[in-house]
Amino acid sequence: MNEKELSEISPQHSLWPLVADDAVDKAMDILIPQAEKLIEDLFRYPHQMERHQITNLVSVSLETNSVPLVLDYIRYQIGRDNRNTSWRIGQPSFGTKLLEQFEGLRQRAGGLMEKAIKEYGIEPQNKNDEEARIWMQLVRHFVGSLHHNFVYYETEKMKRKGSRP
Repeated sequence: MNEKELSEISPQHSLWPLVADDAVDKAMDILIPQAEKLIEDLFRYPHQMERHQITNLVSVSLETNSVPLVLDYIRYQIGRDNRNTSWRIGQPSFGTKLLEQFEGLRQRAGGLMEKAIKEYGIEPQNKNDEEARIWMQLVRHFVGSLHHNFVYYETEKMKRKGSRP
């Protein structure tokens, strides 16, 4: 940033990232149980979803700042599952439910931003960019929680079978 750009950022605007991060942290109380339910539902079916598939989703979400790119990856995985044993398993399918969750996260991002603006009286410099950033943060947290819950349910399933993951 040059000096002019720095001088255009008010002290209040510089606090916005902290305000947004606080709003995202508060949303975790709702998002973590939603991610757990999605994985719990997956494990109700005899599936062939493997840990590395969820780990790859985590990697994709960490390598980009674009939620549409993550959505594209999920659609690709749904398309590749021609035996309906992982991303297409369930009614509606795991992949479809995941896409729906991400759309819900988009709406939540906008709501969190508006609530933070009202609560703290601070606005981001660019609302559209900030809403996209918050959406990406929510997606990353949600995908991370999916991974954590997948590992847990996989381990519990293996314990019941008497083998290791």
